[in-house]
Amino acid sequence: MNSRSFVNFVILMLHKHKSRHIPTFLISLILVFLLSSTLFINSSISQDILSNLSNESDFIVQKTNGSVDEGWIEKIEKIRGTNDIQGRVYGRYFIPNSNFYVNILGVDLFDEPNQNLKSTLDINIKNFTKEESMIISPSFKDYLFKHYYKDSYHFFTPNGEELDVKIFKTIDENSSLSSSDLAIMPISLARKILGLSEDSYTDIVLNVPNDSEKDMVGEKLKELFYGSRIIDKRDLTQEYRKFFEFKSSIFLLGFILALLTFMLILYQRFTLANSIEKRDIAILRMSGWRVNDVIKLKLFESLFIGISAFLIGVIVAYLFVFKLDAPLLGHIFTGFGNLPKTYHFFPNIDKILLFEIFIFFIVPFILSLLIPIWRVAVTNPIEAMK
Repeated sequence: MNSRSFVNFVILMLHKHKSRHIPTFLISLILVFLLSSTLFINSSISQDILSNLSNESDFIVQKTNGSVDEGWIEKIEKIRGTNDIQGRVYGRYFIPNSNFYVNILGVDLFDEPNQNLKSTLDINIKNFTKEESMIISPSFKDYLFKHYYKDSYHFFTPNGEELDVKIFKTIDENSSLSSSDLAIMPISLARKILGLSEDSYTDIVLNVPNDSEKDMVGEKLKELFYGSRIIDKRDLTQEYRKFFEFKSSIFLLGFILALLTFMLILYQRFTLANSIEKRDIAILRMSGWRVNDVIKLKLFESLFIGISAFLIGVIVAYLFVFKLDAPLLGHIFTGFGNLPKTYHFFPNIDKILLFEIFIFFIVPFILSLLIPIWRVAVTNPIEAMK
């Protein structure tokens, strides 16, 4: 039988037994779709967080309890190899009569280190600082609009003072800043809302341009501010990587368990192959087909079903995650703990991991179908016809 005739015969057999192949195809498609979707979401979020983290300062110095003052900045400036040292005002404001909070970031956009942030926000500083204003994330904006705050929001300071803060602008949804429940405002206003005194900060951030000096600077900071919290961006990045690798492993393990269960069901089903299947194989054997020819036929049938399910599952998962932003499933990853987030997933696909998924899927899939078929094929055709 030439190649073209063989392919036509494979298609004919697939069509003949479509009622048996369609459930197998659909279950395989669902398995691949769910795993690919979760891995795409996990990969996109991890890339987004790690990318944002790469833009953060090399070190953050925080007091365990309370705020820090200008004196800390002066001490850090004496450490060789440090630059871009600045105080930061950053903290959570819990919204009254709710279980939600918003992260408040106080900035001085006239400072040189904040020029990148100014460029990202794309605002006129004079207009922004003319009155008490804030730039908010889409998630915070949605919350305010749902509670009828259209143009401004009333914050309360720790001493009970009410501050009416105007909504100056909403952060672009495609910006990395939009993933946070964030309100950016002038540093003096942020101090009032968070209850900080003038010239005090929640923490101090700094950079170390020379990588070989980072360990030395870290040790100096620990000695200088004993008992304080020194956050090294390298440690933070490593922890995030471990966390996302762990999540990927959990998803992959769940997929393997589900796949093995599915393959066991397939194996048992084809081990107890019905009389029609046995009769078809027996007819092929009696018409001159060798065992290898029968195995080849069933191998191509299985490959067609398995590869089709895998490719379609991956494509549908791609469209579901990166075009539709994974409705319902995406909330499992972005969380329900605080304000609902306006989150857009951007493509970041680990091709090696995708290849591993394909191998993990296709090999047991083929084996679970071919082994029982082989057992029928090597049986005496006359016995199989009974």
